[in-house]
Amino acid sequence: MLLGLYEIIVGNELHPGYHNPHARGLAALLGIRSSSVGLIEAVHRSHPLLLRIGAKKHKETIFSTPASKKDSRSLDDLLLSLSSLVNRANALFQESSKDFSDTLNQLHNEAQELDRAFPMWKETRETSFHPSTIFYMEDNYDPSECPVGFWPGEVDTYFDLYSSAVWNIYRAARLFLVDLILKLSSALNDERSLDTETETANCLVDASHLDIVNFQIKRYLNRCLWWISKNMGIGQAAIFAQVCINPFTRTLRKMPHLLIHCIGV
Repeated sequence: MLLGLYEIIVGNELHPGYHNPHARGLAALLGIRSSSVGLIEAVHRSHPLLLRIGAKKHKETIFSTPASKKDSRSLDDLLLSLSSLVNRANALFQESSKDFSDTLNQLHNEAQELDRAFPMWKETRETSFHPSTIFYMEDNYDPSECPVGFWPGEVDTYFDLYSSAVWNIYRAARLFLVDLILKLSSALNDERSLDTETETANCLVDASHLDIVNFQIKRYLNRCLWWISKNMGIGQAAIFAQVCINPFTRTLRKMPHLLIHCIGV
């Protein structure tokens, strides 16, 4: 774990680091599957090294968040469902020469159902766990030239770093889901309007390499990542900045999932 955090700091675009070996090593030590949701799966299966004291009485989760209602699905469950959905869709997209319209329709329906479950999770969190808006940044700059830290909109504060990380994972996961819905709709030649999904993505924007994200937002996030790399000394930010430029680099595309993997630890 410490070596993985070290790689986040020292990695750069020329030497991305060795996140995969560290993640696989951690998985091997714990005897779990090496994947972005491996830890969540292990906790749900009551892995003896990952159980909290007294957890056997209740269904254990990685992400413990105060809820106002107990009938909503946990974030862990939503992430596991998303991972399964993405894996099945990717496998199907690789078999593009065959007719899988029925399976595509099934995946599309599952994705839309999951997309309704994510905001329900958000709505059922305790008010104290939600971010609080403390300022509204006015629109004073051309979007193509907006300086880092001055993008117009709400400026939120969080109860602590843990809650901010959970909300970040929620937004990123839903973005990937919305992006998947658009890809499935395209594969099915779905003619319905996708304005709602596009608007959702631009409101949640948290992953600048997704096709659905507005180009101006991508460029702004790219500048933010380079700023973080230069001024905060976090080399991983420079690597993410490269994803904005070349979203199809396989090694780089896997790294956001590894960050989620590390936060889960």
